[in-house]
Amino acid sequence: MQILFEKTHPKGLVEALKLVHQSDDNKSYVLSYYDKSVDEKLLQQPILLLFDYKSKGLDVTTEELYKSGYRIFAMKTKRKEKLDFFQLSLTVLGLWPKILKTISEKESPFVFTYRYCGSRLVQAKE
Repeated sequence: MQILFEKTHPKGLVEALKLVHQSDDNKSYVLSYYDKSVDEKLLQQPILLLFDYKSKGLDVTTEELYKSGYRIFAMKTKRKEKLDFFQLSLTVLGLWPKILKTISEKESPFVFTYRYCGSRLVQAKE
């Protein structure tokens, strides 16, 4: 499975998660950034971690990616909110076991949201 991170995620976070998953003999997950180098036609049940800036409901982009078949974990935040990359990394690392569990249990498209410095996933769409 390919887990894609929006480009605004800290590089150190993605690299740390890649190191953790290197020890997985099954190579169950491939982690990378979601950018123009990703061929969307080759993706099967893609998983995307992104930022959602709409205060209520979901951004249009999040909605469209969901309709395109993505399984999404969206951090709810405000555009003007100053994010500390260390705290952001701790948030994602803290949620990582829950994210992996959700990925293994749900194969159809979904959207789960979480908050900056939050510790729970909230299902927004299924």
